[in-house]
This record gives sequence, C-alpha cells and structure tokens, in this order.
Amino acid sequence: MEIAQSINPLIRITARGLRKDTGLLNAKTVKVKLDQAQAETGKNVFFITRQHIFLPNDRIDIIRIVPDNLTVELRSKRTE
Repeated sequence: MEIAQSINPLIRITARGLRKDTGLLNAKTVKVKLDQAQAETGKNVFFITRQHIFLPNDRIDIIRIVPDNLTVELRSKRTE
C-alpha cells in the first residue's frame, strides 16, 4: 500500500534535555515510524506514542506529542 493523503501530517513534540542535545532537534533529525501491517485501504488512524518517535539520541525526553494521532488515507500500490 501507499499513502494517498495524510490528513494531519504535522506532529509537534515538546522535549526536555540538555541544550546541546535538544539543539539537534529539527524536522530532519526527528522521525516518526508507524507500523502499517494492520492498515487497510482507505482512512486509517494511527496513534502516536513515544515508541514511534526516533530522536537523534536517547538523552532527550519527550514531554508531549500533539496531535497524538495521524490520519492517513491508504490505497493499493499501483503497478506500472
């Protein structure tokens, strides 16, 4: 499957840590990975927890995730 549309693609996190560590945080260094194994064609809601967010190091604590879910519309992968 592939993503047809993401309804709310922006996730904001509030993090705590030393300035030298949190200074590394930006859209390129923070990744959100979701398991689509149980997803179906159409709209799917994925709830986002700390385990889905990958940071540049483990010395940073996540305080808040907003929104705590992501709505994605999936479609069957096209073969060309």
